[in-house]
Amino acid sequence: MVAAPRGLLFLRVSALVVAGSVAALAMTPIAAQDSADDLDVPRFVEIADAAGLRHTFESDAEFSIGGGAAAFDCDNDHDADLFIAGGNAPAGLFRNLSEPDTPLRFKNISAMLGLDDTGIRRISGAYPIDFDNDNDLDLFVLRFGANQLLENDGKCNFSIAGGKAGIPDTDDRTTAFAATWRMGNDSPVLFIGNHAAPAPEPGKTGACAPSYVVQTTDGQPDQAEIQPIAPSFCPLSYLLIDWSGRGQFDLRTANDLTAIEGGAGSGQLFRVEDDTVSAFGEGDGWQAIDLSGFALAARDVDGDGLPEIVEADRRGGRLYAIEGEPAQPDFEDRSQLLGFADEAVDNDGQIPVFSWHVEFADFNNDSVSDLLIVRGQRQSPPVPSSHDQDMLLLGKPDGGFHNVGQEAGFALDTVGRGAAIADFDRDGCQDIVVVNRDAPVSLFRNRHCDGNNSPGWLEVELEQDGVNGCAVGASIILRAGDNVQTQARTIGGGHAGGSKVPLHFGLGDNMEAVLRVRWPDGSITDPITIPANRVATIKRSGQTITVNMGE
Repeated sequence: MVAAPRGLLFLRVSALVVAGSVAALAMTPIAAQDSADDLDVPRFVEIADAAGLRHTFESDAEFSIGGGAAAFDCDNDHDADLFIAGGNAPAGLFRNLSEPDTPLRFKNISAMLGLDDTGIRRISGAYPIDFDNDNDLDLFVLRFGANQLLENDGKCNFSIAGGKAGIPDTDDRTTAFAATWRMGNDSPVLFIGNHAAPAPEPGKTGACAPSYVVQTTDGQPDQAEIQPIAPSFCPLSYLLIDWSGRGQFDLRTANDLTAIEGGAGSGQLFRVEDDTVSAFGEGDGWQAIDLSGFALAARDVDGDGLPEIVEADRRGGRLYAIEGEPAQPDFEDRSQLLGFADEAVDNDGQIPVFSWHVEFADFNNDSVSDLLIVRGQRQSPPVPSSHDQDMLLLGKPDGGFHNVGQEAGFALDTVGRGAAIADFDRDGCQDIVVVNRDAPVSLFRNRHCDGNNSPGWLEVELEQDGVNGCAVGASIILRAGDNVQTQARTIGGGHAGGSKVPLHFGLGDNMEAVLRVRWPDGSITDPITIPANRVATIKRSGQTITVNMGE
């Protein structure tokens, strides 16, 4: 290790190529904590207007779904910028102009999206993706109409490039998206999920539109291969998940069964192989999930190296974990660990409230996973009330959760939809943006890192040369003290929006962490020790691993 300019430290280690699962690398989680009274509750303050983040997702009955947000660095200055869907209003792009130790500040640069007045409307959400492998993050934009791939020049100047992706020019209502790279192909695989087609007449339910996989061959859109994701039950979220811990990512779907005549269908898991996408059935160990799901998130909560899945639904949410040995996708319902009632919530018995966006984070940096759940009515027009308040579930080391939304200053009477989590002011604590229906967007600054005795943290960015430079499909296995955390770099999940920011780990009282990276091709690094309270970048070039230790 040698000193580097501007206080940066670099480390070079060798990549160790082995076969094995993330579960095999995991270690014993820390001891259980019996009471939520001892939880370290973070405090949030809502500052959207003061920070210049002014935007509204305008809805009607059609846009009762959608409203996604994406945090990503569009100008390569290491700050998290924002894209926010607009529904019937124009979408918004906001550059993060914040400086360290100064208040958060955003500037509206929506004109740089390169969309006309038609193209910038009827957008339900977006996901960052480096589609052309040039190390600049592009945007896949979900629309009620023709979807768009927006190519970024690295300075937040976007241009329409949908033709390069072979995206069908159809009038669908796209609400779910995921992407990954297949070995040996320069172009990503795009999983595009569509909601119900417009109803034939008012008061009727339209049939679920086809969903599909798009794969171009070496960037040649005229050779795009399109195959169905079938059966398709009006998906609202796609999530690529390595449920077995062995590096094989399959497609989990959250389906809006309320949009289907008679409520037919179920939640699904699709096997993703080189040339096919096929549904798991009972013979494969998959038990169909008979509920309406609106968003998905995954994280290894219990420290066994295997991800748990949370699905937002009309009752609040469900938590699933692999039961027994992960030879088959046999998930057990452990929703009681979420800590809230298993029943629909309504306003005076009239207006049901649904959970929409879900996302894991560590808001107090105690090294235990927390969970954000964004809630709101589906009815139009919405009538905000206390029943719509979003939930911030702090994790306990025993695997349970406790809602501290009120104590944290996070629970507002707004009708939520999508969200984005990122350390927007680079102070080491994760902040939250929530998209609200027919109301201004909310920006919650996390004040937990304001004190000198705040817990430790580490953010890790992964890079590799050539194709799939963001290392989508990689996993980080990190030990801090006796606690082990596993996170995967994926594109998808949430409600109509996902982010691409450094993977954030809370370290608690530990001042360093030891981690290993399993890259998308299965190679695994030797252990790397990194000091706390920094953003580190781990880059793979051939068999050489370079670690930029950050500041």
